[in-house]
Amino acid sequence: MSLTKGFPRRTPLARMTSPAQTAWSPRRRSLPLAVAMAASLLLGTFIAPAWAAQRGLSPTDRAARLTFAYLRGQLRCDGSFPADGDAASVAQFVIAASVAPRNVVGYDVSKVTAKPKACTGGTRPQTPMYYLQQQVPADESPADLDVSTLAEILQAEVAAPLHRTQSGEKHILAIAKFIQGQVNSNAVTSQYTFTLALEMQALDAVGKDLKNEVQSVKRLESVLRAYQVPTGIPNVNGWGYAKDASADTNSTAVVIMALDGAGIHKYDNMAATYFGCEQAPFTCPSRPGATCAGAKPNGGFQYSDGSGADVDSTANVLQALYGMKHWTVPSGMCSPAIQPAKNWLLPPRQQLDGSYLNYANAEDTFTTAQIPIALIGRTYPAARM
Repeated sequence: MSLTKGFPRRTPLARMTSPAQTAWSPRRRSLPLAVAMAASLLLGTFIAPAWAAQRGLSPTDRAARLTFAYLRGQLRCDGSFPADGDAASVAQFVIAASVAPRNVVGYDVSKVTAKPKACTGGTRPQTPMYYLQQQVPADESPADLDVSTLAEILQAEVAAPLHRTQSGEKHILAIAKFIQGQVNSNAVTSQYTFTLALEMQALDAVGKDLKNEVQSVKRLESVLRAYQVPTGIPNVNGWGYAKDASADTNSTAVVIMALDGAGIHKYDNMAATYFGCEQAPFTCPSRPGATCAGAKPNGGFQYSDGSGADVDSTANVLQALYGMKHWTVPSGMCSPAIQPAKNWLLPPRQQLDGSYLNYANAEDTFTTAQIPIALIGRTYPAARM
């Protein structure tokens, strides 16, 4: 339908035959005025709130908001992410969205769901938290569920925060006891490094509400201490993905987060020295005799020597640095810098839709879900009971 229906059309100038025809009547002027007023109202209703919500946000907070919007758009009807997104990705999303300021997230993660049209057969859309809870059997003893994923689900439930209800607290403690049983078993000495660290993070999140939590954390520290490997820097050790595996920043970062969460900071200076050598411009590669050579960090972190900065490693190391808070490195060595690394996660690393590319240069929710908590300056465990 034409907006000009019922209004005299403007006559082309070449066809005007009198001065009277060149003048617009008040009626003719009412059309553009009406359109302008309507546009103003529409803009005020639909655009201004979105703009106002971002007003005053830092560049990294705006980037986090865009990433949260992307992740919301990826939700499926059951509250999960697409094929590449397992429960761990959903848990990381829930944790970050639960602890971030509302004006950064843009929605309530405890209520957000996929759009109803994504569901078929009249199925009701479910929340991400509902999906996570469905991954844990009623007896909270998921023999077929990886314990590291279970540890992340526990952290999501604490952050949500389900522990504020009696049934939620009971459920969380039941999961914590299962994890504690794994920690106290002989199997703990052969677990992957990430599994050990995530178990400690889960116990950190529950804290004193779990009986003998301190003893379990001490056992995990003892095992992790035995997993340390040289980084190539004199007197500096780190962690690899498994016992005796070569050191890498991701594994070292997740261990440091767990240790710091338990109040164990004696490894911080060593980790900071290692991280400083793995931050762009990489003037301090991890080999004997290497020094910082006076260069200032100006980018992201790499997984290991020569691999180049990537978003996963940068996000993980940033989270570890937030938990460390204070550190010192030997004279002549590089000290890691937080702000350059956060800035490195902004465009062009962040895609126009808010997503991030994985190591294979493909967009996925698994990689993207790791980024928001690094952008907002939080570490794991992000919440405690």
